[in-house]
Amino acid sequence: MEQQRYVYKVSELNIVIKELLEGNFPEIWLEGEISNYRPNVSGHHYFTLKDETGQISAVMFRFSAPNLKFKIEDGLKVIVRGKISIFVAGGKYQIIVSAMEPAGLGALALAFEQLKEKLRKEGLFAPEHKKPIPVLPQTIGIVTSPTGAAIRDMLKILTTRYANLEILIYPVLVQGDGAKEQISQAIAELNAYYPGLDVMIVGRGGGSIEDLWAFNEEIVARAIYDSRIPVISAVGHEYDVTIADFVADLRAATPSNAAELVVREKQALVERVQNARQKLITYFSHVVENFRMRVNYAVNSPVLTRPRERLEEIQQHIDELLERIAVKSGHVFEIYRSKFKDMENMLFIRFEHYFETKKTGMSYLAGQLNAFSPLGVLERGYSIVYAQPGDRIINKSSQVKIGGEIRVKLSQGEITGTVKDTKES
Repeated sequence: MEQQRYVYKVSELNIVIKELLEGNFPEIWLEGEISNYRPNVSGHHYFTLKDETGQISAVMFRFSAPNLKFKIEDGLKVIVRGKISIFVAGGKYQIIVSAMEPAGLGALALAFEQLKEKLRKEGLFAPEHKKPIPVLPQTIGIVTSPTGAAIRDMLKILTTRYANLEILIYPVLVQGDGAKEQISQAIAELNAYYPGLDVMIVGRGGGSIEDLWAFNEEIVARAIYDSRIPVISAVGHEYDVTIADFVADLRAATPSNAAELVVREKQALVERVQNARQKLITYFSHVVENFRMRVNYAVNSPVLTRPRERLEEIQQHIDELLERIAVKSGHVFEIYRSKFKDMENMLFIRFEHYFETKKTGMSYLAGQLNAFSPLGVLERGYSIVYAQPGDRIINKSSQVKIGGEIRVKLSQGEITGTVKDTKES
């Protein structure tokens, strides 16, 4: 008796195979290299996993993709978790991926390197884009958590170093869901509504790589890059490096270091101003002394004090030479007499020109010396006030008291009087 045969339909066979595969491979881990990656507008990800001798189709649906920290791309070696199945309509054997991680490299580390390379190629780290940090800012914006240790440390340093600062704190989440959106929004709003800020500090205290991850997000990096206000990144500890550090105009090792970088100590600034003042005084003293020496030299020069005597000596010397020539030869005398007369005239002209040049130079030097001298200053309408008794020069109203005696020296004459009122400038 002939055995009755059963004829499968194609779709029916695919369903049987699907049930067998899914029953025997409910979940597996599979390693391979991604190729033929095709993202879909629906949010699904289609690709092929391959090794040296084989390959399998793969799909990661939209609801599984949000957990990815890195970008799927061809050539990336990964380990995936999923279940084996068959796409019944197409009869295609595939793995449905529910999770994915890089092979040999952590997901966050890979995401960091991928974004870093992308932004580098776009020029977000370029030195020519960096804005200078003001030497002495008056208004500072801080984007950070209002409850962390970082804000307390920064405020302590800022107010201790320079008490006259205006500080604007924009409180944000610095980790977890919503942190990247709040940080980027804070940077944008400070630029929009507080354009007068001199500088902005963006950061938080230390933590794990997951805690700091908001500062490795692309949305935060682009907000820093677009900021017209200079930005100092201050994230974590000295050894922590984030994408924000590469984009910011200046990286601080810690939040406390950011406060130290943005505001110098007030005493150091005062000393710097005093040193500059002393250097100016010394410089101008040297200038005045140099003019004085040049004028004295010019005034005492024999050429300028007795120019006519010098010309007469030269003329007398020429006459003596002519007499000697006349004794030796009358014909030669006439020849040389003519030459010597020409030389005499030329020498006289040159000496007159030299004299006029020196005279002009001496007048200029005398004018310069007069401009720097106290008498020259008095002639321009200024005066010198002396406290009495003692003749101590007064340059501030706080140096005298009401009722005190003063002496005022003018360009011509002096005035004495009593102080009736004082005002601070």
